[in-house]
Amino acid sequence: MSRSGSTPLRRRSVLIAAALALSTGAVALPGAATPTPAAAATAASPSFDVLSTDATFQCRRSFGGGLYDKDSNRTYITYNGPQMDVYVRAYNHATQQWETPVLVKDQNQTGKYDYHNYSTLVMLPNGRLAVFFNKHSVASYMATAPTEHSADGTWTTKQISGDWNDYPMPVVVGDKLYFFYSRNDDVNYPYRSYKVMSSGDNGATWSAASTIIDTGRTADKFNEVYAFGTAVINGKVYISYTLWGGPKGHAKQGKDLYVSVYDPVTGRMSNAAGQDAGNTVNNADLPAHLVKATTPADSGDFYDTHPVQYSQVWATDSGTVYIGFGEAQNGRRNVRWGRLNANNAWEFGTVKSDTAQFFDMVKTGTGDFEFLFANEDFTTLSSVALRNGTTLAPVFDLPVNKAGTDADRIDHAVYIENRKSISVMGTMVNYANQTDDYSGKWPVFTVKR
Repeated sequence: MSRSGSTPLRRRSVLIAAALALSTGAVALPGAATPTPAAAATAASPSFDVLSTDATFQCRRSFGGGLYDKDSNRTYITYNGPQMDVYVRAYNHATQQWETPVLVKDQNQTGKYDYHNYSTLVMLPNGRLAVFFNKHSVASYMATAPTEHSADGTWTTKQISGDWNDYPMPVVVGDKLYFFYSRNDDVNYPYRSYKVMSSGDNGATWSAASTIIDTGRTADKFNEVYAFGTAVINGKVYISYTLWGGPKGHAKQGKDLYVSVYDPVTGRMSNAAGQDAGNTVNNADLPAHLVKATTPADSGDFYDTHPVQYSQVWATDSGTVYIGFGEAQNGRRNVRWGRLNANNAWEFGTVKSDTAQFFDMVKTGTGDFEFLFANEDFTTLSSVALRNGTTLAPVFDLPVNKAGTDADRIDHAVYIENRKSISVMGTMVNYANQTDDYSGKWPVFTVKR
């Protein structure tokens, strides 16, 4: 394995001995009945566990960090190590031990924008693990495990697209695999559309890509589709996104929050209420897909100029669509939840005030969800439950463990898909050096409950 000039990979595990106790109080939302003591949250004390200190900065979206596989009784996570190398690591629930990390792909990437080439994990319909990653604004790649329900062995990597790909978003629906991505149509305008291609043979062959969201080049230049989260709900793929760009140029500002729905059977798009938009959501369709209008500030502060800080969409068993997102608007900093009501209008509540650092949202029951976020300086990781659409209850508040590194904040954190006891994975970075240091020296962590 060639690593010219790289820092040796560290594999040590640092486990935190002390876990914080879970607060069991519940907070009623406005208009909701006050919960009885029996309805209060109860759970074992969670722990913030550092697995290694070999991570680099990864601008991961609200999905794809890890999954639980019942056939092997293992939780698998993926992250990027030194020079953006791709790793997968397994937690064996039978032995309650983390297994040796598996090097999936030696990337040898240290370029200015290589932190965009983060890894994203899914399990294919045939039971093999697959990791997707990009060469930013150039191409997309797929790495496949050699055997079913295992990360062990030598993975096979191949290029699956060369369509100026940004931000890999693989999704499995039934027996088919779908790969969503932003296309870097014209960074100078700026302009990015959103596309999907599919595979019915576990990634061996792929369809031609179809454009499913395309604003065109509008006068205000907010024409970069930035998707943050997906969810498969009743066989359809729900996508939450915002529009970046603007007159100041590529990614300088962002506005508005949207949800659009892709039907894999017909290839058609709709809004969250089911209104058909044909094969492509265009600029004229966007008002029907709007969740919340936001206005970017004219300032040098990233959060004021990008009012939506990540998002994730889900739905109850009965089909009511919910969304979680971070909001930085008019001086406010909030983690918010939204719900599409019976009149097909969005209504909102606040999960947490004084922070907009939303990471992820997951469905946990028939009508229950959890929201994952950090405090404003990224030094405490929190999860809050929304039960029956009426009651908020804290799940955990965990201070970060820097594990003796110069890391000073959480880079990202996401819920584990189909989670068991390992519920969250993420990494930390040193903010000042996150886009310059690819040596791989920051914590990889999980939350165990």
